[in-house]
Amino acid sequence: MTALAAIQAALASALRGHAPLASQVSGIHYGPPPRATYPYVAIGGAASSDWSHKTARGREVRIGASVWDDDADRAVALADVLETAIETMPRMVGGHRIVSLVHLRTRMLRERGDGPWAGIVAYRARTMEE
Repeated sequence: MTALAAIQAALASALRGHAPLASQVSGIHYGPPPRATYPYVAIGGAASSDWSHKTARGREVRIGASVWDDDADRAVALADVLETAIETMPRMVGGHRIVSLVHLRTRMLRERGDGPWAGIVAYRARTMEE
């Protein structure tokens, strides 16, 4: 399994298995779901690049997820819970060891004045093949 696929699967599993998050959202989905009820979590795309050295193969994987809600205060609170859930990811995933998992940023956005809020959480995972 590639590091990218392993990290994405571990992310989904961690979010779905994190009771404080799962109990407060209507669902956890890959990408924006059709006709979902707020609040919900959408796992975003990921990007992978080489992070190898002389004696081992490694990858740097950028991952993210967003919490969508029509209530700004609840969206902010759920973005914090989302960060905590991401940090529960196991450190061994699909033949890869996560050697670092670093929070990059959390942003709160609203595309339209009357639209839902998005709490976008981004992390960087660096892995080594085992």
